[in-house]
Parts: sequence; C-alpha cells; structure tokens
Amino acid sequence: MVNLDSIKLLVSNDTIDFIAKNGQVELGHIEGLTYKNKVNFDKIGIRGLNRISIDNLKNTTTIEVSAKILGKDYIQGINKNTIEQVIQTINDKNYVKFNDKSFIDNATLLRMDVTDNVKMQLLDRTILYKTLSTIPLPKVIQTTLWNTKQNLGVCWKGTQTSLKDRIIAYDKTMQLKFKDKTLHITDYANKVMNDFKDVIRFEQNLVSLEAIRGYYKTNNLKDVLISDVKANYLKFDKMTRNNKELVLFEDEYYGMNFKQIRNKLGDERIIDMHNFEWDRILNFIKIHNKNNWHRYQKELIDVFNKMQQKKGNEQSLINTIKKELLYA
Repeated sequence: MVNLDSIKLLVSNDTIDFIAKNGQVELGHIEGLTYKNKVNFDKIGIRGLNRISIDNLKNTTTIEVSAKILGKDYIQGINKNTIEQVIQTINDKNYVKFNDKSFIDNATLLRMDVTDNVKMQLLDRTILYKTLSTIPLPKVIQTTLWNTKQNLGVCWKGTQTSLKDRIIAYDKTMQLKFKDKTLHITDYANKVMNDFKDVIRFEQNLVSLEAIRGYYKTNNLKDVLISDVKANYLKFDKMTRNNKELVLFEDEYYGMNFKQIRNKLGDERIIDMHNFEWDRILNFIKIHNKNNWHRYQKELIDVFNKMQQKKGNEQSLINTIKKELLYA
C-alpha cells in the first residue's frame, strides 16, 4: 500500500463548499477592476496543515499537508484508508471546507514523499547507518551519512541536475525527539513515540510530475493511493542490484592504525580468494614465503577463525531491507 507523508495537492475550486473570511487576500487588477486574485491561509498553526492557497483566476486550490495531521495515527501515513480522515480534519478547522468525494476524485499530486517504516531491533543503530553509507553505488549517486546527537541516517542523492532524485533512511524516533517540536505539546506524543520505536524510515522525495508519473504513470491522487507500486523498494533495488551482499558489520577497525588495517584486509583477501579452504590458503603461504611461512601461518589462522565465526552469524542487510520494503 502506498503511504505518503508530506504532499502538495492541486484541486479545482469547484470542490470547495466554504471559505473562511480571515484568509490573506491578494488583489488582482484587470482593466481598472480590482478583484480577489488569491486567498491564502499560511502559518495556520495546525499540526500537519501547512498551507492552503485558493487561486480564483485559475479556479484551482493548492494544499500543502503532511501525515502529521492524522494526530495519534501519524504512523499510518496518508493512504487510501486515511485520506478521508485527512480531508475531514482539514474541514473541521473551518478555514476551507471541501466536498470529500469530489476532492478525492479530482485532486492531483504536485509533490509527494513516499514513506515506508521498517522495524529492525538493533543494539547499536549507528552500525546500521554506517553500513548503509558504505554501499558501492554508481557515481551519479552521492551518499551522505548523518551521525550527530540529533540526527542519524543516510541520504542518497542523485548528482544530475535535470531531475531531483533523493531517498533517505533515518532514525525516525530520533527525528521526532529532536526535530518535531509540535509533537511534544500534544496529548498523544507518547503513543506516537512508541509507534515509531525501532523504525527506520525510508522516504523518497518525488518533487515533480515527471518523478511521480515515472513510478505510477499518473499523478491523480486516487489512482496513486490505490496503486500497488512499491517506489522505495524499486529505488533501493535499482541502487543495489549489482552489488554483492552488504553485511552488517561491527566497527572492527576501532583502535587500529592504518598499517594494521591494511594488513588485516590483506589477510582477509587471501582467505576469501581461496574460498575459505585452509589447505589452499596454507599452500599459498608456503609458495610466497618459503623461508618464513610458519610465522604468517599463525597470523592468518587467527584471522581465518574469526572470519569463519563471523560468517556464520552475518546478516544480509540489503536483502533484509528489500524484503521489508517489498512487503511494507
């Protein structure tokens, strides 16, 4: 099911049943006549409802809203099951009232954030994001690791200028705790925080009609919400399709100098290239160290045993995430 967070919608003014009189009016002038060109409701102070702009000349209205408007049900996101609740909540604020059915049938998406909440219980979540930030990707994708006291996650951003291309994976609980100031003055803050416990939020920003239609073949709100397209899965799969499995790793190089790291990686490469077969590894050592192979044998067998132990407990992070995104 398609789940959205922040969206910008365009809808015909014919779907409006009521407009409050306290909007900010922009006047227009045609042939000496003055008329209400636009009526804007900005900085409304309502959680999740950012802006409503009514354009009388174009007979259209744009609404900027996020899933935060769902209150205690924030984790559900804007989807086919909650869209009526979103519209009803907007209507209840008495700024602009829309006809529910007409709105859903006619609204189009101008911008949208596609989200998936992946739950993974980990002792150290920093390791996960460090691992994700090391995925080898095409040069057109730039990777940034966020690792501060108030922000933990990874951003993958396309470097091409013709099409904005961005997907992020981040610690949603941390984001809510430090960035979502309006949440903590509500009476449902604890519920929302508990709902998002252990959640890795994957979020893809589709900021143009081209980007939206690239996945859904349409930007009609109703058609997008009932679509079976898994945009975040498709994006992540495309990014990682040609990579070997990426394994969740501990910071095994902590406390080592660069020379020690190089030696360790070299030993691991020798072991890996001989497919963990000790007889072949030992033969390789003897061939290239005729006079001192005993010394290197002792060093490599220690690395060999640690790698064998680790190999049995490794988790394929990429495949796990793909599975979660596919069935989210």
